[in-house]
Amino acid sequence: MMDIEQAAILRELKARVDIQDTLVRFCRGVDRGDRALTLSAYHSDGWDDHGSFAGPAAEFVDWVLPMLDGFVWVHHYITNSYIELDGDKAKVETAVQVNMRYEQDGKLFDLLGCGRYLDRFECREGAWKIVHRVTTGDWDRIDEVKARMEGDLVQKLKHGTRDRNDPSYAYFPATD
Repeated sequence: MMDIEQAAILRELKARVDIQDTLVRFCRGVDRGDRALTLSAYHSDGWDDHGSFAGPAAEFVDWVLPMLDGFVWVHHYITNSYIELDGDKAKVETAVQVNMRYEQDGKLFDLLGCGRYLDRFECREGAWKIVHRVTTGDWDRIDEVKARMEGDLVQKLKHGTRDRNDPSYAYFPATD
């Protein structure tokens, strides 16, 4: 039988895992251009301040996804998350790295940006989701792609896409 302290530890661990899952779900949704999956990271009254855009999360998603369609690929990587839990609320700071490739004047460029998500999460009806997000841009760089890997190893790999044709959707069902 579980005592009160063990139950509290288990609740805290579950909250932390649920918050991490939400952060990853957001990244996957944005990278695949999946509106429903991206929105599933926010509560319905969620707010996002991404610098160029600040407003309701649904409007942010409708603003950012078409803009990212102009990129060859987009990859968000989240690393360290500092989480302070307070009952059904949490303050979360997460380091994020964004790698994007785009074409301009017949040349390829890689954009690397690093920053942080400063999130307020709430657990409502058992779901930890973002209520308010502020994104920081800590540093970035752009490099022209001078060379690419060649050969069978690269050529025969399945290539990702920014939509539901991506190979990952064969493994995980789409969220509608």
